[in-house]
Amino acid sequence: MERADCLVIGAGIAGASVGFHLAIKGLSVIILEKESSAGYHSTGRSAVFFRGSHGLPSVRLLTQASKQFFESPPAPFFSIPLTTPRNALFIARKEKKEFLERWFKDNQSAHLSLRKIPSEEALQMVPVLKKESVEGGCILESSGKDINQPKLLQGYLEGVLQSGGKIYYKAFVKRIEKQQTEWVVEANDKLFKAPLLINAAGAWADEVACLASIKPLGIVPKRRTVITFDPPTNYSVEHWPMVLEISEEFYFKPYCQEILASPADRTPSIPCDAKPEEADCILAIKRLEQATTIKIDKINRKWAGLRSFVEDELPVIGFDPEERGFFWVAALGGSGIETSPAVGEMAACLAINYKLPEFFSFYNIDPEKYSPARIKSKRGT
Repeated sequence: MERADCLVIGAGIAGASVGFHLAIKGLSVIILEKESSAGYHSTGRSAVFFRGSHGLPSVRLLTQASKQFFESPPAPFFSIPLTTPRNALFIARKEKKEFLERWFKDNQSAHLSLRKIPSEEALQMVPVLKKESVEGGCILESSGKDINQPKLLQGYLEGVLQSGGKIYYKAFVKRIEKQQTEWVVEANDKLFKAPLLINAAGAWADEVACLASIKPLGIVPKRRTVITFDPPTNYSVEHWPMVLEISEEFYFKPYCQEILASPADRTPSIPCDAKPEEADCILAIKRLEQATTIKIDKINRKWAGLRSFVEDELPVIGFDPEERGFFWVAALGGSGIETSPAVGEMAACLAINYKLPEFFSFYNIDPEKYSPARIKSKRGT
């Protein structure tokens, strides 16, 4: 039996970031990952973009609190820049003008760089946009960034390893048992033991809870589809912003030498190795061609990932109210990568009763808003 201070189930961005922050605080950490590599599911299939306006207000706070980490990542684990600047451009058709105005008002914050711009300026930035697609208004977020997801994930995991932690791949958890004050986890006929168990299993987080005889939270994975295609030959797209339809009917952005696009689908799914549906790929093409002059003759690549949510669409971070020692880091809802510095730090501090860094107070982040107790009280469990 192998023992540690903390067992983390899942080596996606949630498990890696929490494991990192626990390890650099001096705890012995073991991460168990059922796949043959880290970040195989949602983490490796993200659009990997940082924007402070993403999600509900309490999610946006976590994103904004993560900005400093991305701009000045801790050495020696992160030796190259983790982000490159890219604006985000929000567009609206005429019938969405009121929606855009409400969105702009709701997102006013000293921490966000948002401004309305004339439609003519938007058309100059992204000349493939049709005039009617911007008649309802345009908003520019100038603090957006592309995130180097592989380097971010690698840095977290390197931090775990260099701090003396261990990562086991192809470690499929089949049994979890509480023995007095410690958890015993069986994975691939090997036993692991720790007083602290972090459930960072993504779409499978409820299943892991059930293995531990913990009541599930009602997490719903939702499929998100992405396609890539060659950019128009008569445009230089490298410095285009990420373009998002204001009510998230679609988005697209430059991606390596291609353009990445999504219909922003949110189709409920069982936990699985998500695959793109043909209908969703067609929908992405249809919506993009309606809003732009781009004609997509061939999809180069397509994939899908699962973004997991609970009912109120806020992350779940904290100890289970019925079982001390079982800690949830789940339901990150597609914001896991951009919030990972703040989520990882907050989860680690809460799990070992450390004082939260001052920047959490600066951003008015209340950990209770993310506690699993809020879900279980509503569900009557």
